[in-house]
Amino acid sequence: MSEENTNWADALPEQMRTLTEVERAKSLESFIENMKTTREYVSNAIRVPTENAGEADMQAFYEKLQKHAPNLMPTPDMANPDSVTEALKRMGLPDDMKGYEDIEGDAVAFVEGQFDTLKQWAHEAGLTRAQFQKLGQLIGADTYNQQSERDSALKEQMGKVSEEWGLSAEAKFKETLDFAKASDAPQAMIDALENRQIDAATVFWLNQMAANMSENAEASGQDTRANSNTLTPYEAQQQILEIQKNRDHPYYNGDPKAQERMHELMRMANPERYKDAG
Repeated sequence: MSEENTNWADALPEQMRTLTEVERAKSLESFIENMKTTREYVSNAIRVPTENAGEADMQAFYEKLQKHAPNLMPTPDMANPDSVTEALKRMGLPDDMKGYEDIEGDAVAFVEGQFDTLKQWAHEAGLTRAQFQKLGQLIGADTYNQQSERDSALKEQMGKVSEEWGLSAEAKFKETLDFAKASDAPQAMIDALENRQIDAATVFWLNQMAANMSENAEASGQDTRANSNTLTPYEAQQQILEIQKNRDHPYYNGDPKAQERMHELMRMANPERYKDAG
């Protein structure tokens, strides 16, 4: 390297010779390149305003930041509702409740009107789309589980009714429903009976009331029973015992009607045994 190139910085003012760009440069040309790089860096550099900066300078600072970092979001002013709403929208808050997507899944359910109400409340609470999906999945799954448990419990209750009444279950259930309608029972109870969404104890209680009313009507000369030939397993078994104790009954004399009646009583007393026999 020539002496001229080695001492190229001697021609610069003394204050400039201590600059980093001068110390790193091996020639005037490299110094000029270094200065260009520095100026480009400075032009892209972001200066953080001090507490003395006004709103316009702060806004310009935020815009410059977001230009270089689009995903960067300023902390909202919690005392300013518009600032909070704007921040929530950037995170996924829709413009209105219609912006939330439906909740789907095999194990998700909502009662009538529940989903629309959930959307409305979610938007009022400022939930993002992702937050709404998560909350909706949890509520929908909980509702589904409650409905499944309720359906299982009602199925168990109807099983108790069938077990208690045997082959007479359908006839006695209709007898109970007819009594509820005739006695001006609350519509909710009638609906529950029609949909088989009622507990066994209530069904038995209503049917007993129907039976008591029928007995009172019979005592006054009126027969209002739905079907006197329809018996529960217990009632059928009691009639079988009565026939067995009465050796003068036509059954023992081979009377066809009496024998047919005994067969019917045996079917009603043992519905599970004769279920597949027709």
